[in-house]
Amino acid sequence: MLKKILLLLCNGFLLTTACFEQSPVSSPVLLASGGEFFKIADSYSLSYSIGEMAVKTLSKGNHILTEGFQQGKPHFPVPVIKDILCMPNPVEEKLTIAFYVDNGLSFVIKIYNILGKAIDSYEYDNVLSGDMKYLNFSKYAKGFYLIQVISKNGNVQRTFKIEKI
Repeated sequence: MLKKILLLLCNGFLLTTACFEQSPVSSPVLLASGGEFFKIADSYSLSYSIGEMAVKTLSKGNHILTEGFQQGKPHFPVPVIKDILCMPNPVEEKLTIAFYVDNGLSFVIKIYNILGKAIDSYEYDNVLSGDMKYLNFSKYAKGFYLIQVISKNGNVQRTFKIEKI
């Protein structure tokens, strides 16, 4: 009876090893006695495992096994727009737009009249946090205007309703 159990265990081990050698591993894979892998919105991932004391990397073909510390591809954070301010409101001559963003972002500022017609556009590259851009409003008639601050990828970041007096 003991021989049958040992034979069954050996065959199971050999079968498992043969299957591992033949099957492609889709990245990332975490093989450990305990732990988890998390992925958020195709940008960030976190994996951990329990009980690994040694650091060693084994590879054969497309298969890579790292014991110990795991090293993945670096992920770069999404640019952060902390705040964009538009002042003063109402405005007489000079409108100030203050940017509190990650350094190096690019923006387009579009000005629309009350009918929704674009009447002006300004482009700013490599905007630094704390930068202020000044728009000359003295050339516009009294009334209401919409200011859109758009990132270079086309996403509207802020929309302001401004009164020109």
